[in-house]
Amino acid sequence: LQNNFMFTTVLANKYRECFSKYFHSNSNDLFIPSTPSQNLQLLFQAGWAMYILAKQQLLGPFPDLVLSFAPLVCTINFLISQVSSVDLKISISNLDEFSAFTAEGTVDTFASLCEKMNANHQDTFPFMSKLEAMVREVL
Repeated sequence: LQNNFMFTTVLANKYRECFSKYFHSNSNDLFIPSTPSQNLQLLFQAGWAMYILAKQQLLGPFPDLVLSFAPLVCTINFLISQVSSVDLKISISNLDEFSAFTAEGTVDTFASLCEKMNANHQDTFPFMSKLEAMVREVL
């Protein structure tokens, strides 16, 4: 239980870091967005809840830290795909940040995030489709 708490703390910090990197938010208090809209505040909270639910449903009660990171990458990718470009701090057309492309030539945000977040794309990819299916069930 103690390890689970420590892992969740580490992952919460990583989630805050990633959220403030990719979305317009106040890095001092991510529960108070720097934009006039409350949408980012809700997105931050919904994203964390989505991650916790995905981690529990996809990995079971006590996964290790490395395995717990995969749903976090997937959650950030899902959030990026759902928001207006106005809410993104880094444009998807920014080739320094989003440098991977699909076979069709479009930006592959998931592969780019895996690269930037040092996550193994092949190991993480199965979680992305599972997370999307889980969200569809809930909605």
